[in-house]
Amino acid sequence: DCVHDLFAHTMLGDTPLGRPVLGTVDTINALNRGQIARFYKKHYDPTHLVVAAAGNVDHATVVRQVRRAFERAGALSRHDAVPMAPREGSRTLRTAGKVELLNRKTEQAHVVLGMPGLARTDERRWALGVLNTALGGGMSSRLFQEVREKRGLAYSVYSYTSG
Repeated sequence: DCVHDLFAHTMLGDTPLGRPVLGTVDTINALNRGQIARFYKKHYDPTHLVVAAAGNVDHATVVRQVRRAFERAGALSRHDAVPMAPREGSRTLRTAGKVELLNRKTEQAHVVLGMPGLARTDERRWALGVLNTALGGGMSSRLFQEVREKRGLAYSVYSYTSG
C-alpha cells in the first residue's frame, strides 16, 4: 500500500486522487465525531444509492416502491449532487519522468511503474483492457509467466489500469 500511495502522490500531487485513501495519521487524528457524522449524513443517503432488482419482479411495482421510500426520505427533491466525473483539466497529471524512493527495513522491494493512460471516455480503452489482461491480468499473463514462473524474480507481478 505504501508504494501505491507514493505512486499516486507522485503522479497526481496534492489532489484528492493523489492522497492516501485511508488518510494519514495526522488527518485521522484531526477528525472528530461531529465531522464524521456530518460526512455520513451528507454522503450516505438515498441520493447516492443505486437500486437494482433482478428475478421475478414487476418493474413498475419496484419503481413505485422505491420512489415511495425515497420520497419519505426526502431524497427525490434534492438537486445538489456532485457530478462523478472530474471536469476536463481539473487535475494535473505528471507527464515528465520521476523516481521516488521510500526506504524501509524489509526483505522485500516493491516497484511501481506507471504513466498517464487513456481517459475513461476514450474508445481505445476496451483494447487497452484486453492488452492489460494479456500483459499482467493474472497467473497466465505474460508478466507473471516470465517474471515469476520462468525467472523467479518476484512473488507478485501484475498490471492494471485505472480511470
